Amino acid sequence: MSADWFVRFKGEAVPPTKEEIGSLLCNYFDAAASEIRWERDRYYVTLHGSCSFPFAELAPDVADPYKSEKPRERWIEVWLDRKDGTVDVITRMMDNYTNALASDVAGTIARFWHGELDDDDDD
Repeated sequence: MSADWFVRFKGEAVPPTKEEIGSLLCNYFDAAASEIRWERDRYYVTLHGSCSFPFAELAPDVADPYKSEKPRERWIEVWLDRKDGTVDVITRMMDNYTNALASDVAGTIARFWHGELDDDDDD
């Protein structure tokens, strides 16, 4: 499951700076992240643990894509579009836990900086 949550800033809303997003991520994730780093145009937040399937014991007959693969790292990307100020919170092939955290981070950014949250599930 991969997803994007876009935070757009219109009118009087001023998008956050790289430093402000970095501060938010450090305070938001605290001990839940094993690493938070800036690389080229985005932050990478590496989370402890590996991807999991929430119904592993409840529905063992359901095909579980996580069991057939080696453990996959959990991470979230926070991309800053310098042209229009959009913030994109991204997960790639992640699990429910990672997507829930990414969704909340995007909502937190939107609320604090008065942006509009537009997730890719609306398409």
